[in-house]
Amino acid sequence: MFGLQGVSHEHDWRVVVHVVGPVDQATGWCCDLGPLDRALERLLRGWDGGDLNVVIPEVAAGTLRPSTENLAQWMYMGLRDSVREPVTLVKVEVHESETLGAVYPVGSGGFT
Repeated sequence: MFGLQGVSHEHDWRVVVHVVGPVDQATGWCCDLGPLDRALERLLRGWDGGDLNVVIPEVAAGTLRPSTENLAQWMYMGLRDSVREPVTLVKVEVHESETLGAVYPVGSGGFT
């Protein structure tokens, strides 16, 4: 279906995480970035120059196909517990190039 794209190949990944919430007047932030950063580091470990078929356990196990659409949803699910109320995780964008990416959840103002 995708020809040579079905063969393992590298991408220049970019992940964008969108959160909303009231800004804390003392810190100037709406979200404690520590837990979010740690969750992102855990989820993205091995992506740079790595083979997602190996570095993501669900892909290696065959339970997740590494499309940008699936990766955006997987990333969202992996980050939602690191964001605490009153902050809300709105969406996660995963881009494999400047012109190709996906957003989860669908209908959150992004592209699919």
